[in-house]
Amino acid sequence: MDIVVTGLKNTNGQLMISLSKGKQGFPHNNYYKQIFIPDFTSPEFNITIKGIPNGNYAVSLLHDEDSNGKMNRNLIRIPKEGFAFSRNYKVLLRAPKYEEANFDIDTIKKPVVIKLQY
Repeated sequence: MDIVVTGLKNTNGQLMISLSKGKQGFPHNNYYKQIFIPDFTSPEFNITIKGIPNGNYAVSLLHDEDSNGKMNRNLIRIPKEGFAFSRNYKVLLRAPKYEEANFDIDTIKKPVVIKLQY
């Protein structure tokens, strides 16, 4: 599975990519696979995740600028770091439900393009 990340504001910190298979725990826990990318050098980043079987998944992504392993928020709980979800779900008041961010991986391998929100 190929993921193309766009819209990075800077190259500080790390990227945390979480792949979920099913709605239980999405987008906060119960990940099928989680990947930490400590080094990236451009506002667009490509990653290939190998060994993912065909099926239905959703991706959540965090640009963890201070590498503390969690999303920093302000006093009213608005994220202070970049984040994104598959199908480019635009967060306004809440994170997406699994059905709003899921996609199928099948024999036709198309990259999943995700644009960060800040």
